[in-house]
Amino acid sequence: DYWVKANKFKKLALSAARFNIEQQQQLSKLRYDKGRANPNYTLNDMVWVKVLIGRSKLDPRYHGPFRIIKRINAIKYIVE
Repeated sequence: DYWVKANKFKKLALSAARFNIEQQQQLSKLRYDKGRANPNYTLNDMVWVKVLIGRSKLDPRYHGPFRIIKRINAIKYIVE
């Protein structure tokens, strides 16, 4: 009897925790997206590219400028 109640409580607590996590993730996304605007570049615009990996503390954060040669979607571009 005790194990059945404990197992039910565990399942209930786990589902409540999952629900709360999902709610907080959605709230965080709304807060982040509120001040976020996708870049609006056109072909042949000159842009700087951020270096994400392989950079030490004193290396430059951006490389460029590079020219945009193709738009893949709203946030992805190909540069030369």
